Amino acid sequence: PYTTLFRSLLQALFMFFEDMPIVTWIWCLFHVVRLQEHIREHQQGRPNPFKDAVKEKNNVLIVGNAPTVTDGPPLGSVIDDFVNVARFNSYSVDRPQYTGSKVGFHFCNGRNFPKTKLVTAVLPLFNASLTHAVYLFMPHVEDTRDILANLTSNKVCSWFVEEQHILELRKKIGCRIWQIPTSGMVAIDCFLRNRQRSEE
Repeated sequence: PYTTLFRSLLQALFMFFEDMPIVTWIWCLFHVVRLQEHIREHQQGRPNPFKDAVKEKNNVLIVGNAPTVTDGPPLGSVIDDFVNVARFNSYSVDRPQYTGSKVGFHFCNGRNFPKTKLVTAVLPLFNASLTHAVYLFMPHVEDTRDILANLTSNKVCSWFVEEQHILELRKKIGCRIWQIPTSGMVAIDCFLRNRQRSEE
């Protein structure tokens, strides 16, 4: 009986620590593939949201999430004077006198997501690396279906940065094979490349 119980316990541990992560990985990968199919079907032919943002007389401010924004003078009104304001992931505008309150572009990983079409959700990671895309689902695997539903909803304005764009940027900044550009670098490049094209 002791040996049978030990073997059963060992088998349960193997299933929990070895089989379950594999099943979880496959589950998340399945949803990544579904999302990439959605991108191919629905993004082709849509207008690039960055083209209008960089037209003549338009300006863009890219605001990071550093907590030091409240260390200096309050510049919230200066931030909100920009035509376009881009922010990242779980940004905060709780102190608008310092942070401003305007948001036009939300560069996010898919879990922090705008709830309105007035903000363009920009997702730079789903075409950057399959491994990174899968890991975006992994920490909240129980919410995988809800995350996919949010990402593919027509109630929000979503733009997935194209794979070719990511590959060109990786080469431009010298990323190693296992690295991908940060969301901030993708944001800068998205606006600059469209600014340059509009000026040509």
